[in-house]
Amino acid sequence: MSSRLETLAHYTHDSIEGYRKARERAESPAIASALARRVEERETTLLRLNDALAEQGHERVASGSALGTFHKIWGSVLAALGQNDNAVINHVEEGEQFLRDRFEEGLKDKELVPREREVIARCLKEISESASFAQQIEPVTR
Repeated sequence: MSSRLETLAHYTHDSIEGYRKARERAESPAIASALARRVEERETTLLRLNDALAEQGHERVASGSALGTFHKIWGSVLAALGQNDNAVINHVEEGEQFLRDRFEEGLKDKELVPREREVIARCLKEISESASFAQQIEPVTR
């Protein structure tokens, strides 16, 4: 039943790519630094998902999803860069909530095997425990 893991891995990959693009376009060093940290956090999550997929004999995910929802969120983040730090923060938080929601939905899947449930729960915990984007920026701006 790796399709749930694959879907979550694609969403996580989308997240990473969105953070990378936003980091490249960020004018604020504080925002660029916070985006770089978020890339590292999500790369860890993707590695965990890909390891679980590989354990089941499936290919690792190396691309984003075909769904446009997450891409719209990242378009909003990119459009806000250079305009207003608060707008960037709000859009990033919206993207993080979208990702958390997908992992929470994944945990509700009754067809998950115990290992998949364990991996999804651990990834959700990592995502949920990440400092808010505003908290990541604050220390850099002082």
